[in-house]
Amino acid sequence: FPSHDMGILAAVATPNIINMINAGNKAAENGTLASVQTAADAYAVDKGAVYAPSGGNVIIADLKSYLRGTPTGTYKIDAEGTVTIAP
Repeated sequence: FPSHDMGILAAVATPNIINMINAGNKAAENGTLASVQTAADAYAVDKGAVYAPSGGNVIIADLKSYLRGTPTGTYKIDAEGTVTIAP
């Protein structure tokens, strides 16, 4: 390929690659959120109450025995037990 063709190819491919990376990151984030939600639900069943720590932040250490790994990030939980990613 002549060098100008490579530049055109890079200009077209780069946004597509970035979009694929972003989509993969979002899918991983959603998968982790689902795992934390399931762990909080299992904790609530075992404890006989909705998992609702003070301040509304999910305390991963509380859920460690319900998770296979240690998720990164901060998660919030509302009074109904719904977990969301904290801003």
